[in-house]
Amino acid sequence: MFKKLIPLVGASVVAISMFGTIAHATTLLDFTSAAVRDAVQAPTSGQVAFAGTIATISATGGALTWTGQDGNTCASPPLACQLDGIGITDDEISGGTNETVTVSFGEARVVESIYFLDLFAATNQQTREQAQVSWGGGSSGIGSMLIDANWAETPNGASGYLMFALNNLNVAWLEFLAPTHNPGDELGVNDFSLAAISVSTVPLPAALPLYGSALAVLGFLGWRRKQKATT
Repeated sequence: MFKKLIPLVGASVVAISMFGTIAHATTLLDFTSAAVRDAVQAPTSGQVAFAGTIATISATGGALTWTGQDGNTCASPPLACQLDGIGITDDEISGGTNETVTVSFGEARVVESIYFLDLFAATNQQTREQAQVSWGGGSSGIGSMLIDANWAETPNGASGYLMFALNNLNVAWLEFLAPTHNPGDELGVNDFSLAAISVSTVPLPAALPLYGSALAVLGFLGWRRKQKATT
């Protein structure tokens, strides 16, 4: 029997070598989804299972707030577009306040992109709103950036939608706020809602359970042989 299992182990090793490099799968934490809102269920801090860990969503300056989605440019898919994303007290995170939203993970994750709504450019195309994102806790270190609205997203019926791609940012937390400088739309203030965060996860290679099972059987048979040799 021991010899019969050798081909099984060999096949397992070959399969792992073939499938060990599998493209990353993307998981979306969609704040435009009513199901995610209901899972968080907290005024200033709540949790939801996400990408093999627990994501904690917390707010300063007011309560986490979800309102109905408005506008006609929210991208569905990938977003559910049932809600307008996360705001503070109202449908947006506003500049000139101490409003922030922090999303932290139980362990570092690779963030691929961030989705925004209500991030507008002025109709005269002279200025546009900005969102500030800070991060830390992972191999990408601590940093921050300003993200500009899409020029095509004006308050004239659009949703202020933006998908901003990141360069495999490995972090344990993200913090969102609206900067007080450079007011971008007709109202003269930066504000936006956080719509979603996507992270990449590496799926378990299909051959790995087979390989583990073969090794377990071989270990057991080896133990049996030793037991027989000593009796």
